[in-house]
Amino acid sequence: CNGGEVWVITPSLEWAAHEILNKRDGIHIQALIFGGQRNPLDYHRSGYTLAALRLMVELCGLVVRKAYQSPFIIGFSEKEYDCIQNVVIGARYDALNDPAAAVD
Repeated sequence: CNGGEVWVITPSLEWAAHEILNKRDGIHIQALIFGGQRNPLDYHRSGYTLAALRLMVELCGLVVRKAYQSPFIIGFSEKEYDCIQNVVIGARYDALNDPAAAVD
């Protein structure tokens, strides 16, 4: 892979925990954590914080180019809910011309 990237995007486990601890739990939080469970591929088998995703990308030998949280919408039972997702973008170290420039 020359110059390629891997994007890992997951629901934000820390955001979901914050919502639960602040008594804003609801069906959208359950769907965020466990998936919609409408078909065999719609199950979340694990949950991640942004820090955990960064670490996993680095343990795979990649340079973290970006790591951030962004909003997304969960549609559930004909309603839409504003949620937060984690995004980590990693690249192979040897595929970068200037590894220092890889980190934003």
